[in-house]
Formats: sequence, C-alpha cells, structure tokens
Amino acid sequence: MNKRFRKNRLGALLVAGTTLVSAAIALPTNSFANPATEVSTTGETVKKVKKVKKKAHKAHKNSKQLAQATAPNQPVIVAAAPVATPIALDKPKESDEISGQGLSTAKTPKEDKKDSKAPEYANNRARQSLGAVESQRKDELSGKALWENKENFKLKDLFGVPDWVSLSLEERVRYENYSTPWRGGKVGTTGSSAKAGTQSTVGQESLDLQTVLWNEFRFTNQFRAGYEFWDARQWSGPGQQDHKGNGAIVQQNYPDNVNSSMVNTGQFAQIYAAYIERGLFEHVDSETKAGQMTMNVGSNRLIGRAAFRNTQQQFVGVQQRFREDKGNWELMAFANVPEILQPGTPTPNNPSGTNATINANTNNVIWNRPETNAYFTGAIFNGKFADAHFAEGYLMYLNEGPQNILNRRLFTPGFRFYSPTRKGEIDYEVETIGQTGTSVIKTSSENGCYRSTGTSCVGASYNPGSVYGTANTITGSQSGYLKSQQVGSVFQHIHVGYAFNTDFDPRLTAQWDYGSSHFDTLYGPTVFEYGPTGIAGFFGTRTNFNSPGWKLQFIPHRDVTVYLNQRWWWMADAYSTSGWSSGGVYNATTGKNYQGSYIGETIELNARWDAHQNVAFQAGWQVLMKGDLASKGTGAVGINNNADGSTCTGCSANAPNSSNVNYFYVQAQLRL
Repeated sequence: MNKRFRKNRLGALLVAGTTLVSAAIALPTNSFANPATEVSTTGETVKKVKKVKKKAHKAHKNSKQLAQATAPNQPVIVAAAPVATPIALDKPKESDEISGQGLSTAKTPKEDKKDSKAPEYANNRARQSLGAVESQRKDELSGKALWENKENFKLKDLFGVPDWVSLSLEERVRYENYSTPWRGGKVGTTGSSAKAGTQSTVGQESLDLQTVLWNEFRFTNQFRAGYEFWDARQWSGPGQQDHKGNGAIVQQNYPDNVNSSMVNTGQFAQIYAAYIERGLFEHVDSETKAGQMTMNVGSNRLIGRAAFRNTQQQFVGVQQRFREDKGNWELMAFANVPEILQPGTPTPNNPSGTNATINANTNNVIWNRPETNAYFTGAIFNGKFADAHFAEGYLMYLNEGPQNILNRRLFTPGFRFYSPTRKGEIDYEVETIGQTGTSVIKTSSENGCYRSTGTSCVGASYNPGSVYGTANTITGSQSGYLKSQQVGSVFQHIHVGYAFNTDFDPRLTAQWDYGSSHFDTLYGPTVFEYGPTGIAGFFGTRTNFNSPGWKLQFIPHRDVTVYLNQRWWWMADAYSTSGWSSGGVYNATTGKNYQGSYIGETIELNARWDAHQNVAFQAGWQVLMKGDLASKGTGAVGINNNADGSTCTGCSANAPNSSNVNYFYVQAQLRL
C-alpha cells in the first residue's frame, strides 16, 4: 500500500470523524445512552436527533467521495455510517420537565417572583386533597410535569427498576366523622306491612383506606404501556337508624352512605397502551391511547379524577390527542364505555342500592364491568388566544341503555375562558355548559306515592327494573326515581381571583356557581369547589343550586397549604323534583309545607402539610348551617309529612332538626 494512498485514506477518515463529532456536539450532553435506559422525550429533542442522523449520513457520503477522488484505484475504507436504529435518550431532568410553564422553583413562597405560578396553585385541582396522583404527574405528549418528584425513598430504587420503568405506591388512610344527621328521604310506614324509611337519625363515621400501585413501561420514545391497581376499602358505622311513621326506632346493619364512591376493592383502574407520533403533521404531535383508563378533561367539571373520594371512575375505549408542538393549542377526542364500579352502585333491579350497600359495607370484591348498551364520546379543543389567556370549547354525548339506572341520553356542549393564577396578577375563569336530551330523574325517596295515607302523588315515580321487564321487590313508589323525561339544563361558573405579591402568596377569589334543575355533572368531581365528599358531600352534584361565595388560599411554607372557603346555597328552582339533591329534601309541587329555596351556608377550612418527601398529612372541617329547606322541607330529617307535603294523619309529630352539621376528617398519605 503506497504512502500516498495511506495519506489520502487517513485524510478521508479525519474528515468523516470531524463531521460526526461536530454533529454530536449539536446534541445535548444527555442525548446518547444505553437503550435500556430509554424514556419518552419531547418533540423538539426528537427533531434534533433526526437532523444529527442526516448530518452523519452526509459525512459518510462525503468521506467516501473524497477517498475515491484521491485514490481512484484503491479500495475505499471509510467510517461506518450510523445504524438506522432508534436512539435511546436519557430521562429528562425533572427541572426540565417543570421549565417553560412559568412555575416557581423558589424554596419559599416569599421568594416567588411576580407573575410566576406557585406550584400549589398551578395544580390545586389535582393535589388539593391527598390522593393517588402519581400517574397524572407528567404529560408524556408535552414532556412537562405539574410538580417535581422529590421523594427520598422510592419503590423503584428498592427493586432496582431501570429509568424507562415507572413504579410507585401510594397509601392513604382517612378518618371522617359527623354527629348531626342531615340526609333525608322517606319516613317509614306503620301497620302490618310497616317498613323503615331512609332518613337517618344518627351521625356517621368512617375509616377509609386507599392503596394504589402504578407501573408504566416506556419501551421506546413513542410506545408505552402501564397499569394502575386500585384497592379502596372502608370500615364505617354506626348502623343506620330510622323511625317508622309511628315514631318507633328501627335499627339496620349498614350506614346511610356507603357506596361505590368509597369502596372498590381489588380492581385495575387503568390498563392501557399509548403511542406518540412526533411531527405527524407540520408542527403537530399526536398521542393515541387505548384500553381502560381514567380521564381529566378541561376543567374537570364533567370528567375528571376525584382527588378526595376513595375510588375513581373508569372508562374502556380510546383517546386521541393532537397537540401543536409549542403547546399553543390541543385537540382531544374520545370514545369509550363507562364502567360500573362495584359494589355499591344502584341498579334497576335494586334502585335503593340496599344490596350494593351491604356488599360495600363488607368490602366484598366484585369486579367492575362496562355499562351495557352504553357509549360515551366527545371532543374538546383548547387554545391560547393571548399571553396567559386560554379558551376551550367541547361537545360530549352520553348514551346509556335501559339496563342502566339513569338511562341517560345527553348532549353536553360548553365553552370556557380562563387565565392561570400568577403572583401579583388577576386570574379568572368563566365556563358555560348546556345540556339537552332525556334522563331518568333522581329525586328524594319520599317523592312518590309511598304512603298509603297520602292523597296525591308528586311526580310519576316508577320501578326502574320494570323498564326492561325485570321484576324486583321494590315498588315503583319507593325507588326514589322519576320516569325518563326530556331535560334542558345549564350550568354556569364564574370566578375572579387575585394573588397578592407578598409573603405567603395569599389569593382571594370571588366565585359563583349556578346549576339548573336536572343538570347532570356526568363524571365530574366537586371537591375542589364545594367541599369534601366521603360520607358527607353536602353538595356532591351540580344540579339545582345557586351559590355565591369566596375563597382565601395562602402558603405559609412551601410544604404547607391552607384555604378557607365560604358559600351560600339556594335551590335554582324551588319546586324542582330534584330538590336539594344531596340531602333528599324538596318542596312539594302542591305548595304544601313550602319552605322556600334557601338550603343553608357552608364554611370549609382545609390544611395540608407535606411533612416529609414521602409523607403528607391533611385535615379539614366543613360546617353546614341549615336553612329552612334543609331543616323543615318535605323529606328532611324528622319531618313526617306526606309526599305531597300534607300533614301525615296518624304519624308522630314533626321534629325538625335544625342543628348545624359539623363534618371533619384527618388523613395521611405515604408515597413511595
């Protein structure tokens, strides 16, 4: 081999090597890694990788041409071209996951800069209450996270799990209690066929346990799969007490509000797979997710994970997202079948939920199942129309067959305008929702021809089981449901807040919510606006109320958040068959025993302390100060009137319970 050829070949190799090194420098220092540590990355990084590949192949081609030109009669030996296989990328640093969202990373609230977002306010709906939220922390499509993980001890470290696998365990225990009964309903009957009613005369307490294991595998930059195992249990009491029409006390062996919102044992809340395509269209990324999943959509008022309740609503289907790569807009569509959580969900064969309640009270494991002959579909578009100002519009449709107790066929369109909370700035949110279609109406169990002494019926109550020919032992007048009817409803939310540019980041908000008669909140949680649910839930729906109020939040320490929330409550329609939905109290349409529309006033105080990176505590108190309707309306605790509001002949005298209801809870969570 002559010296000239060796010299030219060496020169060609140097040219190729220099080009490759220059291209590699263009990548971030964490861009090359062992394939075993590959994790999801943002679209920007993937685009850089593609550019590097092009440069590398060009260098390979140029070096070959140079070698042929300098030594045309000699074999050509050049640097090998990179193999066209996916390049594994290191896990982004958590600070990178947080950056670009305006979230403050200051160590103390006092150091939060003006116009920044305190992390406690930026994700308060997801983390306002202690709950299993690790699976919701990071959005893989955008590559951004709502908060940083700072746990000192992690389950994945204990088992030596690689970075491309997520593994977490969240364990929460809660004690809750109230001593004054407030949930009304029908009063028991007398005579040879006497039956107990549904009014409770004693308070309730409960010990709730929530265990959630989340495991996700990011096999490539694009494909991931995971599951979320969910076990929710409770131990509560005392047994429900009620009085018959003659005043005799009846003892039953289950509390008055144990259902599928509290108990869902041994279930998989999520089993899913997802695929991300970067640059599907110009500057547009997409994500397709399929399987069983939970969902957070828009404001969460129609679909969302509930941070406080012990269980989560699940859906089986597909979800498709398209996102502009800089985050200026996003379109999401879904089509699925909602799951019936077991046990504790009323059915047409058991509309009172008695059997389900007994199963729930003993924490029986009964597998969830998709609703029969039902589907739920919709789409939502969210976009930024100005700096820190956003708008979204959506349409949803829920269709349930008669085998489902509410048999809903509802179109729900809506729109929302909002700005996030920023220090030293005004924030706002305006959301308007319409709803039309047909639905069975949930009403007070007193609202029907229940009493043999009653002279007229209020509404047309029915036996849900009879809709598709199935008999049950519950007569139609005892079901607490009214026949399917046409509904046209609206919901309105408005709030304006201001986060003061001072220590503790105090934020004061004026708020107003209005839900017309028979509005259905679908699968939306209420805890972040109206207070805790659990065994209480004074206002656990968004139907038939008119409620102004105010809220004060502050952050005395980065690990401590506190808020005070006060609201006043009226019925939107004083004669609605929905009445006060959560309390089972209403005004009869006959006008007898009319108690106006004022339900009462609530004050809520809540404090959360993240005492350790792995341990957090929370305590809360909410008082319901009863108005005339809650104390003396038809169906209220101690009220023995007939369903039409008239005085019951032969019944014991009315004994209204006007005492305030003080509900409190304490809970702790371990995060690994």
